Amino acid sequence: MAAAIGAPSIRNPESAKSGAVISTA
Repeated sequence: MAAAIGAPSIRNPESAKSGAVISTA
């Protein structure tokens, strides 16, 4: 999951924030 979220995070800066929250949760 982290990898899947990490990929879009690089493309979308905002996704990085949401991804971080999901990864943390």
